[in-house]
Amino acid sequence: MQKFRAHPVQDDTREIWAVREESPDKLSRWNGEGWDDIALSGSVSGVEFLRLNVDSRGCVWVICPGNDSRNKDVYSYGQTALYDPASKEWSEFPTYIDAVVEQRSQADELRFTTCIRDTLVFGPPGQVALQMQWRDDFWFYTGHVWQLI
Repeated sequence: MQKFRAHPVQDDTREIWAVREESPDKLSRWNGEGWDDIALSGSVSGVEFLRLNVDSRGCVWVICPGNDSRNKDVYSYGQTALYDPASKEWSEFPTYIDAVVEQRSQADELRFTTCIRDTLVFGPPGQVALQMQWRDDFWFYTGHVWQLI
């Protein structure tokens, strides 16, 4: 029986992604017969607990637990790395919130398709509104700081 560090997720093309206990330093993609392993980005490799998500572009988000000390009132996951299967490249961010903010240029097409169904609303340049799936409050990023609205 397979054991996972992060619950497997499925993208829009029906690919399954996971971080397996037997290879905790790899992001694994099910190819229909077995697992293809991709080395995790150094910032998230070896972390005890991870959360995976897939966005509408097909990028896999590997998210570590943690709070962003800069935004004490906004719960955010910690170190976050995005894997783009098309380019086979990783992008690293110090926090989940930083990763979300950096995706502003993709605003018209970005949505989460699995697992974390946070609501993201991209506004004028530099502005993002975020509602975490398990909370009722709504946060607004002005381009400099997060504010509860």
